[in-house]
Amino acid sequence: MNSKEKEELVGEMSESLREGKLTFLVGAGISMDRRSWLPGWDGLMSSILQAIAGQEDQGEVRYVEAHKGQLLNEVILKLIDETVGRVYASKVIRDCMKTKCYSAIHRFLAWAMKEFGSGILTPNYDELIEEAAGWRNKDAGSTAIGVQSNNLVKLHGTVSHMENARFTVDSIFAPLDDSIVNQAAPLLSNRTLVVGGYRGADEFTVIPLVFEKHKPARILWIVHPNRELDSSIKERLNQENSRVFTLDVDEVLEEVYREVSATSGCRDPELDRAWKKWSHGNKKENWWKAKVETWGNELWNKQESNVRFLWARTLEHVRAYEDRNTGYKPTQKAYQSFLKISNDKMRNLYAEAHLAYAARTTGTRSLEEFQRVVGDIEAESAVEQKRKTRRQLQELLGWTLHQYGIALQNAGQHFSAKLVLEEAYKLRTLIGDPQAAYSVFQQFMNGRQAAMKMVGSVDDFAPAGWRNWLDQELKRYSKLFLEKHQPEHYGQTVHNRAFVHQFIAGEHESGGRVDEAEASFSLALDLNRKAYNVRDRLRDPRMAAQSKIRIAECKLGLAKIACRRDNLKKARTLVKESESLAMVVKKLYTQMPQERFRYEDVQKIIAEALRLRKECLKEK
Repeated sequence: MNSKEKEELVGEMSESLREGKLTFLVGAGISMDRRSWLPGWDGLMSSILQAIAGQEDQGEVRYVEAHKGQLLNEVILKLIDETVGRVYASKVIRDCMKTKCYSAIHRFLAWAMKEFGSGILTPNYDELIEEAAGWRNKDAGSTAIGVQSNNLVKLHGTVSHMENARFTVDSIFAPLDDSIVNQAAPLLSNRTLVVGGYRGADEFTVIPLVFEKHKPARILWIVHPNRELDSSIKERLNQENSRVFTLDVDEVLEEVYREVSATSGCRDPELDRAWKKWSHGNKKENWWKAKVETWGNELWNKQESNVRFLWARTLEHVRAYEDRNTGYKPTQKAYQSFLKISNDKMRNLYAEAHLAYAARTTGTRSLEEFQRVVGDIEAESAVEQKRKTRRQLQELLGWTLHQYGIALQNAGQHFSAKLVLEEAYKLRTLIGDPQAAYSVFQQFMNGRQAAMKMVGSVDDFAPAGWRNWLDQELKRYSKLFLEKHQPEHYGQTVHNRAFVHQFIAGEHESGGRVDEAEASFSLALDLNRKAYNVRDRLRDPRMAAQSKIRIAECKLGLAKIACRRDNLKKARTLVKESESLAMVVKKLYTQMPQERFRYEDVQKIIAEALRLRKECLKEK
């Protein structure tokens, strides 16, 4: 960026600040790599992973970290919350964020609030702005800046009350509380918003607040030369009232302070120092790592069984089932290590069920394992008196029956699979488990697989009359998942809805009903795009790849219809787009060995595209 653009930015910010119309949205970038030496989110989570893996499994940490793009940090914190308790989950974050070593930028923000009524919005948990203002220190004396102000809005919570903060995967998908939105609203409407130290990754909380609910009059987004904006935010900023500047936010704010303090007379002795030499406190880099190590040691000493269970669930989340080169099976080993020392019946049954699932996933015969675990869960459910534990056992039984049904389907035992999947669906429906959506859809998929293997028709195994009601049933369940702030299940259910329409489109096509086929392919395409958008926002490349495959298949279906209507230009475009999607997914699957079993879908798309090019488009 040239000096003229920087000068224009400083001038616009200074004018808005003096007029009392400036609000700041600041992220972790204002606290990292400064005198506080607070950890970045990824760095903190890497240390937490090392702590819960224990000495014997440090080799697996690298594999887990390779999946950081899947909101893994928040998933792990959710698993910690569920497994060892909210106290421990919040404690490690609090211990690593609690410091009084604020920097010049924190003091500037406190000064801007006091002198000009500036608003400050931040998802940061740390309380360095509060420290800089003197609000946290009753004996701050002359260094305190005014009194505590409603102009500071902690969007995701604060380090003093981490037990109530948003840091797990479920809470970050829920919209902000009305009280937070109402506090932030007057600080956004008809104001200039300056964003700094923030990459814009909070797609379900902060971003809707800024871009949809209470749009500011102007957005000035400052990106550090060594950082990048989140990909999802770039398109949103491509609008008339927004500008992106690649600058060091400290340098910009220092110039704003110099200009405004000189013209207004509102000065601050701490900010009058040279900012690059400015310091408050003497923290050393990586000071927080000792806190994580202490936290981990305490966990292993007091809750070894729980930590082993936590580590096994973490490995399973990233599908670390088998190293195809060595045959090593990390998830299975972790669950078995847990079972050797555990006396928790509920968790033992969970581990046994998931070991059976891991065996099925790696191609090992698992029918006997599933049959045994189902029997054990049913026996435990029959004697369990506590309502909460009985409900947990029923949910686990529903899940295990569902997975057992798929194992039977994979083994070609489609009639037995039909009976087991029906049982899973009935149980899940009875206890009000929305994952019943998976079991009713799997009954349809069992019918499809049976028809493909020529052992019967779809209707022999799928629920009766499914063409008339299955779509609406899945739609109802997808709405439930959305209301429960479970976008992963929501995206999967929309994905399943899309496939139902895609299958029906194929039936119409085979029957020569071209118009009906085109309508069904188009609807399936729209739903697949919707599912992809959710999965992309979840930053889960595996699920996003599955949606891309379905999108490519729908495009090929529409390309065939375009060929039949002699609309060759449209057909060529659709074929090209399908091939492009297939190649993107092919590259991803070569990088993720555990997903290579889906490679056949990619090959089919490439082969069908080639056939259309030769037979319909007459290309060489």
